[in-house]
Amino acid sequence: MAETLPGFEAVPWYAITAPPGTPKAIVEKINADVNEVLARPDIRTNFRKLSAEIYGGSVERTAKYMRSEVDRWGTVIKSAKIEMQ
Repeated sequence: MAETLPGFEAVPWYAITAPPGTPKAIVEKINADVNEVLARPDIRTNFRKLSAEIYGGSVERTAKYMRSEVDRWGTVIKSAKIEMQ
């Protein structure tokens, strides 16, 4: 792909999300629990075996990344005039 579109980059990523309006305390608790699990050596080893990188972090960091991906791919979709069938 990079030969056709220099600088092109697409990486899969996963996040745990909650419905809008979920109380902040619940979101923060889930985030803390997930970060705790992601810090475990056995989990990190298993992810490395899958060639996956672990990021974790704050709710705000994840929301910022998700917004940037929506903006980036929205621009690609609009400029390519991609439509759902």
